Amino acid sequence: MSLVYRAIWQDNLDSVCTTAADVFRSWANGKKRVPDAIPDSGTIHSTVINGTDRVDIEVQTEGATSDFGAVTDAFRAQLVETRPKGQRWHTTVRSWQEAPSGESAAGPAWLWVDVEVVGDVDIRSLAPKAPILARDLLLAGSNPRIGDERLLTRADFVHGAAAGEHLAEELSHFDRSIPFVVLHKNFGAEQRMPANVNFDQVVRTTANAVAGIANVVCVDGAAAHALTEALTESHGLWGGALRIYQKDLDPASPSDSWRHRYVTADRYLTNRSTAADIAGRTIGPISSVRRPPPSFANAKALLNQQNTGSATYAELLEYADTQLQAAEENNAALLDQLRQADEDAQAQALDLDEALEDRLRALDQAEKLTRKVDYLEKQLAELGGSSAFAVGAGPMLPDTASNLSHAVQLAQEHLADRLVIPGEALRDLPVLDSTNTAGAWGNLSWLAFRALHAFADDCANGWDRGGFYEWCGNSKHPLVWRASTKKLAMKESDTVHQSDKLKQCRVLPVATDVDPSGSIFMEAHIKIATGGGNLAPRIYFHFHNPTCTMHVGFFGPHKYMPNSKT
Repeated sequence: MSLVYRAIWQDNLDSVCTTAADVFRSWANGKKRVPDAIPDSGTIHSTVINGTDRVDIEVQTEGATSDFGAVTDAFRAQLVETRPKGQRWHTTVRSWQEAPSGESAAGPAWLWVDVEVVGDVDIRSLAPKAPILARDLLLAGSNPRIGDERLLTRADFVHGAAAGEHLAEELSHFDRSIPFVVLHKNFGAEQRMPANVNFDQVVRTTANAVAGIANVVCVDGAAAHALTEALTESHGLWGGALRIYQKDLDPASPSDSWRHRYVTADRYLTNRSTAADIAGRTIGPISSVRRPPPSFANAKALLNQQNTGSATYAELLEYADTQLQAAEENNAALLDQLRQADEDAQAQALDLDEALEDRLRALDQAEKLTRKVDYLEKQLAELGGSSAFAVGAGPMLPDTASNLSHAVQLAQEHLADRLVIPGEALRDLPVLDSTNTAGAWGNLSWLAFRALHAFADDCANGWDRGGFYEWCGNSKHPLVWRASTKKLAMKESDTVHQSDKLKQCRVLPVATDVDPSGSIFMEAHIKIATGGGNLAPRIYFHFHNPTCTMHVGFFGPHKYMPNSKT
């Protein structure tokens, strides 16, 4: 079982368990239209048909009270959805009230929401988001907080320099434990947004996604400037950017800035959910390690006593077996996550080694070209010529792409004469755009598209010494892609060729002038990254020799192109 979302907070509610039970019932009935009344304590089962999909639902609730002890009330409820292909999603709420102390009418109140998943789900492709249940509990509360820190129930809008300075103080406080997502509202950035997206939607969607685990704040220009002045440029934000401020922010240490992720406006304002996905992917894994307060042990004991107080020996054994099975499933999930993390780390190390090799080759080439330019300038000076360089009349292409969607946009705008990228070839780009590596993958994808276009252009101008792999290895063109089996494959494995199922995944769209059916089997592909697991991007392509055009049949995560290793 993999933990996707966890939020634990304190509140001032006098009857937190009653509130939690009421909110849970309302959420469960509204979410899946559970036909049976949800009991105060017990289990019900239901089935919901969603189109052609069947979803089996189990709702469990239990509560306990005590006139003595450290905890007076405890409540636990769980909604389990078993979806097609055996995926099980568990949403659990726990609440408990500590015994009052002194003259207080009620003791401290606690709420805890978990979302877990079991089954065939690629955890790395998920962008953790708060369930509506968590948001409803926050809104029903009275002063939700973590320690002494406020936990916002909605996005906060900060205006003016004084408010920006106050926010900077809050962000840099050494005891802060709640992450902050700060978005700069910038007129110029908003003007470049698509017509179907507006900035307020982006802010609301982000606040909903991280409810219970982070605070979302929107700052205007004056507040952003004051915040940047207070935190220094290394930790500030401007130009419509988004920044995720983790705890332990140290403005005096510029080298600390990398921990507080900075996302430029062009990377997240293209879609209303991209900022939410980025925030969820960044903060979700951190929130999952949060631990409950010591009083939870008393709450758990109170509920367990309720369950086992009058149980028979056989029922106690069954209860113990259930607990052991849950622990074993959790351990297996953790081991699987550890294995995946280790594989990713090794693959990213390979990517880094290759990047360093590319950099050394680029530096060597730059040094040779510099010497050649110096030599030619001297010759030109001896002949009495001008040392000024003529500027070419051709258009200058952008050097970088902000993410993978931007790379496609640039390719369609600037390379369409030789490079064809149909809409149906694009898979899950919004998901890839929200990953931590979206910027690097976007730049590499743009370089890959330029390499494919340059090859087609060279072929139109007479290149006849082999295909794309040979061109990359031998042409010495400045835009070649790395001719390495780790970065480029012109054929698939024998396993793929011998499996109709695996081959069918590679029957991809092309223009009808390439094939009247509109699709062909493609196996040549560029590997944008080695690391990244099933999300690592791939570009499948086909060169049409009669028209000297390159056709992209697939651009998306590796998981859609299974092979013998997946």
